[in-house]
Amino acid sequence: MKMKNLKFLNTLLAITLLATMSLFIAGCDDDDEPSELTLTGLTAGSIDLNGATSPSDVPVSGSYTATFSTDVDATSVTADNIKLIRDYDDAEIPLTFATSGNTVTITPDETLGTGSLYILTLNGGLKSTGGKMLGETIERNFTTEGAFAPAGVLAHWTFEDSGDDVVGDFDPAEGDVVDIT
Repeated sequence: MKMKNLKFLNTLLAITLLATMSLFIAGCDDDDEPSELTLTGLTAGSIDLNGATSPSDVPVSGSYTATFSTDVDATSVTADNIKLIRDYDDAEIPLTFATSGNTVTITPDETLGTGSLYILTLNGGLKSTGGKMLGETIERNFTTEGAFAPAGVLAHWTFEDSGDDVVGDFDPAEGDVVDIT
């Protein structure tokens, strides 16, 4: 009788051990899958570029910070995968990039024009350090601060209740302004 009990206990122990090992192995499979790469935030300083409405007060200089759900592969952060286009003439603005973990800093190489619409595009070529591609092309637009003036303009007078230069420092002396309304 003792031999039958011992054989039964050994069989039960073997089955329990196999069940535990199969659960452990099945549980490990899910951890090997890399996380999806999704955009979680896009800002210009404290201005949200990823909101429901397009901002209209973005500074003409500075950088943009794109935050993703997981770490970004720095080799995929290129001018082919991130573009900034000026809307009125479809000019592509040259950019410089810096990647740190799940953050990409995007800095235009030139000062943007005032009061101009720009389109920032992040395309599916961006990928995570785990090899997951950005699922879809993301396009965000914004307008820079100030009255419209083409990029590179040194002075611009709108003559809308003021003789002031809205771009540069070429304001007339107070006594030289006559009845601008």
